[in-house]
Amino acid sequence: LVHWLRQQAQTNTGPGRLAKWVGRGWARLTYARRIEPHWLELNRHDVEIADLQAPFHGMRIVQLSDLHCGRHVTPAYLNEAVDLAMAQQGDVVVLTGDFIHKGFKHVEHVAKVVGRLSSPHGVFAVLGNHDYSVRNAMGWRRYRHLHRAVSDALVSQGIRVLHNESVALAREGAHLHLSGVADLWSRNCDIDRTFHGLCPSDSSRSDGLPLALTVAEAAATAGVSTRTMYRAITAGTIPTVRLTPRGFSIAETMARRHRLIERWLTDVLGLDWAGAHDEAHRLEHAISPVVEEKLATLLGMPSTCPHGNPIPGMEPKLPPHEHVSLAEAKVGQTLAIDRITEEGEADRQLLKFLWDNRVRPGVGLTVTEVAPYAGTVSFRIGGHPVTIGLAAAAKIWVYDPARIPAARAARRMAARSS
Repeated sequence: LVHWLRQQAQTNTGPGRLAKWVGRGWARLTYARRIEPHWLELNRHDVEIADLQAPFHGMRIVQLSDLHCGRHVTPAYLNEAVDLAMAQQGDVVVLTGDFIHKGFKHVEHVAKVVGRLSSPHGVFAVLGNHDYSVRNAMGWRRYRHLHRAVSDALVSQGIRVLHNESVALAREGAHLHLSGVADLWSRNCDIDRTFHGLCPSDSSRSDGLPLALTVAEAAATAGVSTRTMYRAITAGTIPTVRLTPRGFSIAETMARRHRLIERWLTDVLGLDWAGAHDEAHRLEHAISPVVEEKLATLLGMPSTCPHGNPIPGMEPKLPPHEHVSLAEAKVGQTLAIDRITEEGEADRQLLKFLWDNRVRPGVGLTVTEVAPYAGTVSFRIGGHPVTIGLAAAAKIWVYDPARIPAARAARRMAARSS
């Protein structure tokens, strides 16, 4: 059979193409089951961090990843990997997921093995897609609570599991934040929550696409592997990260499809904001370019999603205009809601509150009270009073509708002069 496959693969006939297909599948299966699970590799990398405090210069981080404990991975291999990691004498140890290949059988065993690890700053872990029992970008799970069992087993061994959170490592009065982001494919990845309070927000982005969230969602929903997405990103001066043209194209396409689906679910099917946002995550990866264009035509080429964020490639209905967050509004101002930011979209409870209180793009409001001492802002929509916290108000962009005619006139003048 092997001899026949080799012969046919040299031709461009039907049997030849079949032979190539069988060969590729055979190679992938062999790699996945016989090579990768036993491939122990030690790599050393120097990582440059801008403005790193002096006490952390020369800090050694030991990372252990993809153990895939199962019937094909022997105890001797696992112990060899842990011994090799310990021999590096790291200042901190990080375990980056896929402790289990599948199922609950080997959870306790792998936890006991990695429980031997130690370092001056501790041992930290995040879970991978196999630990969530997720094998593809669609998020389907075979063992629904496997991640809980893996997390509990690791914690019982003194390992800190980071689930969209950060911890501060202290050394000689200086601090270095270690952040752990949950798995992409399982839909548990929450960049905003992970880095909350650590990175200044950039409200100047007019496209409403927070970079980290865009990368995570594009990789998770487009079916792009984390390695492929890693290649789609080029790193500049840390912590700046830029998308390559291909990476930006992936992010823009997924944002367009997601927002068109949200518009269809709310405008046509009558779902509320929160439900539409969740369902759009499930459907966006199944939309082809043909269906995408037909959907846009059916909806009348909408320029924004239901939350007011722009749909890439669509002509904006309003001229360019100034906007501020509702948290910056003054008492007595009459404003119109421009959009709910991407960060606000990620907060399901906030979306439900805004929906129930008719806080939606295009709706007018009058600010009645701004109370920094209480951390709230109050306003009226028609005769309906609404009070929200300043943190939530910062996720709502508003504009002065009285300035829109002037903006339209300026745009017409610019068009004539050109």
